[in-house]
Amino acid sequence: MLTGGGDGQLIRSGRAKSGYKGVAASHGRYMAQCDTPPCHHNYLGTFDTPEDAAQSYLQHYQEEHPEELEQEQAPRPVL
Repeated sequence: MLTGGGDGQLIRSGRAKSGYKGVAASHGRYMAQCDTPPCHHNYLGTFDTPEDAAQSYLQHYQEEHPEELEQEQAPRPVL
């Protein structure tokens, strides 16, 4: 399994209902799609589990957006 950044995690999202960035439920399955420019609406596939879709999204993100991935995985300050 590929992992995000150096901490071994898929990219989680508090806003997405699936719990993962770039993953949405679709007809009982899970669709992975990248909306990060310049990949606007880049369809990555449909999967049986949200984790499989998140894995596909992560692989795409590592290959196409490595600088954004570093920012996503960076620790955020606690306010």
